[in-house]
This record gives sequence, structure tokens and C-alpha cells, in this order.
Amino acid sequence: MAAFATQVRLSCHGSRGSSACCGRPLVSAPISVSVSRALAAAHRAGHSGRSAPPTATMAPPPPHSAVGVALTGDGVGAHPPSPTIDVGCLLGAATDAVARACKVIRSVHAGRGAATGDTAGLGVRYKEEGDPRSALTVADIAAQRAMLGPLRAAFPSLSIVAEEDEDGDGADGGGAPGRLAAAVATAAAVAGDEALLAEAPAGLVTPPELAAVPLAKVCLFIDPVDGTGEFVAGRLSSVQCLLGISVDGRAVAGAIGLPFHEGAPVIAALVGSGVVGLPASVSHPSEGEGLVLTGSAAPTDAVLRAVTSLVNADTVVPLGGAGAKLLTVASGAAHVGVLNLASSVWDTAAYDALLRCVGGTLTDLFGCQLVHRRGGRVGHRYGLLATGPAYAAVSGREGGHAALARAIRAAGVADSLLHHAGVAVVPPPSTAGVSGDCGGHAADVARDLDGEPLTAEWLSTVIAGAPGLLAAYAAPESTAVRYLMSDAVRLVLMPAEGVHVDPLPASVFYKRVVMADLAHVWLKAASAPFKIARDMRSYAVEAAFLSSTAAEALERRGGVRLSRPYHVATTAGGQGGVGGAQGGVTLATPAAAASAAAAAAMASSGAPLSLADCRWGLLLADYSPADGWAQAGLLDGPQLKGVLTLLAQVHGFFWASPSPDGPVANGGTGGGGNSHGLDGLVWEQGTYWAPGRQSPVTPASLADAWSATAARFDAAGESLWAAVPPGTPLKPEAYGEALGGVAAEVAAAVHGGQGARCLLHGDAKAANFFFRDPPSSAASSGDADAAGSPEVGVIDWQWTGWGNPATDVAYCLATSAAASCLSADGVAEEAWLRHYHSVLVAALVAAGAAPDAAAAARMAPLDELLTAYEAALLDLAVLVVSYHWVRIRASPAVLGARAGMCGSNSYNKSVWHARWLIARTAGLLSTRGAASAGG
Repeated sequence: MAAFATQVRLSCHGSRGSSACCGRPLVSAPISVSVSRALAAAHRAGHSGRSAPPTATMAPPPPHSAVGVALTGDGVGAHPPSPTIDVGCLLGAATDAVARACKVIRSVHAGRGAATGDTAGLGVRYKEEGDPRSALTVADIAAQRAMLGPLRAAFPSLSIVAEEDEDGDGADGGGAPGRLAAAVATAAAVAGDEALLAEAPAGLVTPPELAAVPLAKVCLFIDPVDGTGEFVAGRLSSVQCLLGISVDGRAVAGAIGLPFHEGAPVIAALVGSGVVGLPASVSHPSEGEGLVLTGSAAPTDAVLRAVTSLVNADTVVPLGGAGAKLLTVASGAAHVGVLNLASSVWDTAAYDALLRCVGGTLTDLFGCQLVHRRGGRVGHRYGLLATGPAYAAVSGREGGHAALARAIRAAGVADSLLHHAGVAVVPPPSTAGVSGDCGGHAADVARDLDGEPLTAEWLSTVIAGAPGLLAAYAAPESTAVRYLMSDAVRLVLMPAEGVHVDPLPASVFYKRVVMADLAHVWLKAASAPFKIARDMRSYAVEAAFLSSTAAEALERRGGVRLSRPYHVATTAGGQGGVGGAQGGVTLATPAAAASAAAAAAMASSGAPLSLADCRWGLLLADYSPADGWAQAGLLDGPQLKGVLTLLAQVHGFFWASPSPDGPVANGGTGGGGNSHGLDGLVWEQGTYWAPGRQSPVTPASLADAWSATAARFDAAGESLWAAVPPGTPLKPEAYGEALGGVAAEVAAAVHGGQGARCLLHGDAKAANFFFRDPPSSAASSGDADAAGSPEVGVIDWQWTGWGNPATDVAYCLATSAAASCLSADGVAEEAWLRHYHSVLVAALVAAGAAPDAAAAARMAPLDELLTAYEAALLDLAVLVVSYHWVRIRASPAVLGARAGMCGSNSYNKSVWHARWLIARTAGLLSTRGAASAGG
């Protein structure tokens, strides 16, 4: 990096030698040294863990340890900024370099004696004897030199991964030293001393997120001659020169040279901007050709044969060279491509970007995004699957590329590629509650943060403390979920023969967040970029809380069942570093919490692109069906009672204020503002809808949102106002404006820090709770209350933070309670609130926050709870009307289609619940005097 101690400026605006790109320096380079930290933690309920000595490689956790947290990043605090680069301008330089390499390739071809079919002048040799695909010629070496020389001169600190081994540049090129010398001379002449063009290619504009990327996050991937075998054989139309650009391991731009196409065009693709130079001469399939696949005419590999057969194409277009196949898909001449298992990152980086730009997709055969990162895996051992923008329409496969990859996973035709990782073909019948057709292996989710399949050896080590205890594992598709902001799957564990280890559960749950792979992240980045920082921090909060001693105490002393982590990994805040889910060193639990807290701090202040590319992996204890656990889309009476009991226990255990009258008994932790050691680990204000985490609302914006939603229900003949009692002063047309009129007031009452304050779960909906029948001992004990309530487990602590306890209670009732548990007049809710309050009082005493029940009741008065609940319900209605119903375009048809979605809130999947929310809040608005808004 020393070369960037001062600013390096390259030419732009088409004038070689000028000093800026689009008004900015191409590389702005105050020097920064990137420091990587690997932090980890070991824990298990009831065990505090011990610090392990520092080590450069992963050390197996000690027996009974359960967590390893790995953080790669620069840490927190002031540090010099890294040099940055404009990727659009870098693409301009890349395009120029590729054009120069194409000249070299044509020059080598011109001297090969093509008229007589002579190839001796090419200096052909083979990297792998007998494999024509491994051919190397003097053109490869000289073209690479023509690119690397100018690029390294312009960007001495830029990471570059090139196909050909430069250590062999002095070789004789297979018996043609003269041809090699001539080709190298040509390369030198072509490269010359002239600086590379350094402006974005004409017609492309650098998107904001790529205008100032830290240089350490950028890597170039070069294949000087893609299709060398085709070049040797004289099939020149398949020969290409490729240069791809990745940021944080994801391809974002590419330059593709076509040296033997008319005009020798160079295609330039920039994600977020578009494509220029794509030849218009490529023919498109006729209607009679149907679905067109490009690949090998007769694949020799059994996996490729099976995948090709599953695609069920009407026409197969065999082509040589990875680039030629991918260009055929990107240009629309073919709808789908299945490539061999020998392709490498330099073959795909440019095309990954190009396909994204034209509306296509490039993944491995399982549907997992490709990773292009220096130091990562070079070969695409899990194959390549490419689809163009017309694939879904022509194939009739709803869901397009994702649906095709899902079909490949379900059929299991590529699973043999995963056996080296200890992946089982299918889990044994009824293992961990998985029975019948499990839908295949969710290979796209059961990956670490670098895209590598999780391995049985790693799982054995982090769960049980030693390798070799697992024979295999499976990730049944039937247990996988792919939410807008995360993916998750149950991992079914199969012990090695004769192994019986107590710490080895039947299954674990794996939550994977690779934000750059989630389409919804990019939608947010465009429409509400502030939410990216919010969401990034939410993952850090969850990891920090679950790894904390406070969470361990809640489970051990507070009796609340949590899904604690065996392992947490993140690359949050890293500068190009890699922190895959299978890396890290073991340290004590406090270090785990500290590392996650550091990531949370980075998340709150980092650049948008860094946030979008952050990665998290959490390996959690599982609520397995095999152990009797189940979820409910809506909570019946016993389930709702159990959840409210759990929330009261959490709130009482982490009570912050007010304190009781007099000293705290039992050595408790009372006192105003007590943080229970969670400062910096959780949100200052809990919930995902606290002020500043959603777009601001006004009476006018709420009126418009309400009007649009109500109109859709009215048009379907199912008015949202139908449950509002006759005689309610507020009129339906005034509801939105009235709600907007109290929005600031109720938000301040709920989130403003006044009144009771405790740790909230922050997202207490039905989908985040698991239930199982109480043990038989409860029924036989004569304790009717214990016998009537199920055991409850809770997950998803991304939004945990401080706030009024009524917030959790209102959200739980409004999002999750079955219709039988609610009433439009609020009488049913009051009964639930009284139950919650009685448990809260007992929990405050049990936690030592109050000396007795009377003091606890003074700390959390019932009347204040009832008042805060009403404010919280109105605050939630603001969120529903302004955001939830707008996002899903709520209507009776939409809610009906979502009726079976366990993860959906009640008012987003049930007309009855939507009407209930409107009826209850219309009544509350009327009592607040909002009726005047209705005239």
C-alpha cells in the first residue's frame, strides 16, 4: 500500500493524462493498514468457558463449549480511511486493457500459418496432459502481459487474479521460443507507455454505491484467452478475453473482448448502470426451437448429464469455451446454460456481472451465488447454471432460475458433488422430525459465509468439541426458509457409528445472512438506504445478545428457554477480509459479546456498500419436531398465555426502571437505568419500528396510505370498517388523518423512555415462538396452570432493546392472537394484560428487582400498563397502515393468499384480524377526540 501514500490520479474524460474521473480522482488514497481480528467465544449453559491461547488457525473448542464467534474487521474507533476507487472508471481502464489484449491475440493468430492449419507457431502445451481444455499458447502469455503491465502500473496495490502462471513466462512455449518472444514484443508494443483510459465506458455511469469503493475490497479476475482449445482448433468465434471486477467477493463489472467478431468489440457491463458493446448480430431462437440450452453435446460427467436431462430443453446448442456459452445466454441466443465442472473464477467474474445487467442469473448448480474473492476457491467444483431473462417465460417454470435450481436440489442429481463435505443424500426416516419427502438438500443455504458447504467435521467440532463424531448431516429442503432478509435451515445430524455423545443433539438450526445475495437488500438500498444500516446492526445485536452472559443468565436463572448459539461468525466491518462460518479461534464468552458489539458499532456508521455486503452465520440450538416442538400461525389461548408469561419473565429479569421504594432485596439489580451489562450490545430503543427505523409519516401520508388500502377492500366488497361498532364518532374517511394526528404522540409515549423501561424482545410475533406439550409431571402434579400451558421457546433477537413493556404485549396480541382471544371492545385484551401483569410482578420479585409483590406492583402499576398498551396499539397501527399494508398492497385477495404463512402477521393474512385492528384503534382514536377529524 506504500505506493498510495499520496493520491494516485489517472486520466479520465477521454483525455489520457488528465487527473480525475467524473470530477473525482480515480483512486483516492490516504493510506490505511487493514487490521484483521479473529474473535471467538466458547459457552454452554452453566459453563462460563475459558480463554484459549491466541492461534493463527482454528482451535477445537473445549468439551462442552458451544460457541465460536469470529469477527473479521478493523475494529472500532478512529482509523485512517482506506484508499478508494471508482469502479466505473476502473471498468474503463479494464476495457482498454482488454482491447489491447485482443490485438495481441489477433497478432498471434495472424502468424500461425492458418492457411495450412499449422498450429506449431502457437507454441501449444497442455497444463494437464491429454486434456485439450488445458491448452496454453503464446497468445495466452502475451495477452496476459499486455493487460497486467498497464494495470499494475496504474494500480500497483490492486488485487489481481490471472489464469496463467507468470512464473512460467520464460518457458519456451512448447518449442516455439521465437513465437513467444515475438508475441511478448507485440504485447509490449501494444501496451506501450500510454496510460489506460480511466473513465467509465461511454454510455455507462457509475452508480453511487460503486463510486468510492475501498481498494482493498476490489479484485480483478483475468482470463487472457478464454477458449484456448477453440483457438488452437481454429474455432475463433468462441475465443474471448475476459476481465471481471469484484467487490467484496461479488462480481459488479466486466469487460469481455471478442477478438474475432466483426469490429473486435469489447462488451462492458456495470451492475447498476447497464451494458454497452453487446453485439446485435447474435441470432435469437425461433419460436420452433423452443427452450434452447447451451452446453456440451454429450456431457461425460453423470451429474451434468442428469442436470441437462432435467432442464428438458427442446434444442441443445453445443459450444466450446465457458465464455462462448455464457455469451449465448446473455445475448438471448440460448435460454439456459449448463457448464462443466472445470470452470474457474476468471471464466465467470465478467459474465456474472453481465448476466445480472441483462436480467439473467449465474449460480452454481444448487442456486448458490458465485464468490469471486482473492484467496478463495478458484474452481467452480459445484458446476455452473446460467439463465437468461427470457428463461421463465419460455420454460413455463414459474420462478425462473430459482425454481430450476430448486428442482435440481429436489431431484438430488448433483448431491454427489457434496459428499466430500459429509452431506447425506437424505436424512433417515423420521430423523429430527423430518419424514416423508424432505424436498432434497438445501445446499444453497447450508453454506458458510464464503459459499463453501458446511462440513460434518466442522459441525462435530463446534457442537461437541471434537471432530469425527458425525458421519454425515443433511439440510432438508422442507425445513428451509428463505425470508426477505435471511435464509435458514435445520441441519439433521447423523452420528458416526458407535458414537453416543451427550452434547450431540439430533439437529441444530443454521441462520445465514449474506446481504449482497438478497434481492430485497438491493431494493432497500434504492428505496430506503437508511434501513440497510438498521438491518445490518440488527444481526450484530442478535449475535451480541445471544452470546452474552446476560442471555446465559436469563436461561439459567430466569427460566426462559432460548435458542443459544453454538457458533457465530461475521465479516461485518471487514475490509476485504474473509471470515467464513468455519473459521475463527475460541475465546471466552465476554469476547464474543464484545466482538458482536464492535460489529454493531461498525454497522451504525459504515458505508452503504459495506453494509450490504456484510455476512453473518449463526449456528443455533434447535427446537426440533423430534423433541415435540412445533409452531403456530396464530396463537390459541394456552399458547398465548405461555408467550405472555415468557415476555413477562424477560421483562422482569431485565427491568431497568423505575426502581422500587427502598432497597432491593436478595442482592438484586434494581435501580434506575440499570443496563444489566447490555450497554452497547442491544438497541437503545427496541423494535424495528422505533423512530428513525421506518420512513417518517405525516397526517397527509397516512391519509393517502389508508385511502388506497381501504379502497382495495371496498372494491372487493369487504370493507375494513365492517367491525367498527355503529355509532363510533370517527368516520372511515377520516381514519388515516386521525391516526397521523396522534402518531408522534403515541411514538413518544411508547419509545420515548418515559414510564416503565425494560428489555424488549422487539418482534414478539407467533413465528418467533415454539411450543410443546408440558411434561407429564406437570399434569400429574395437580398444578392446573402448569398443566394447561405449553412449554415455550423463543428465537430471533435482532430487535431486542430497551422500551416500554406494553410494546411487546401489544405487538404480540395484535400480530399473533387467534380470533377467539380478542374482542372489538377490548375486554378480552384486558384479561390477557392482567395475566401478563401478575406474572411480571412475580418475575420482578424472583429477579430481585423488587423486595416483594407490593413493591413490584408499585414499580409496574396495572393502570399504567393498560394506558401504555393503548398507545402501543395505536403506534403499531401507524406502522401497519403506513408500511405493512403498503408493501404487500393489502386486499382481501392478498390476505387470503397469505393465510397459510406461519411467518406472516395476523393482519397481513386475515381479513378478520385486519378489521379487528381497525375497529380497536378507531375506538381509541374516538376516545382521544379524533372524531372531530371526521366532521
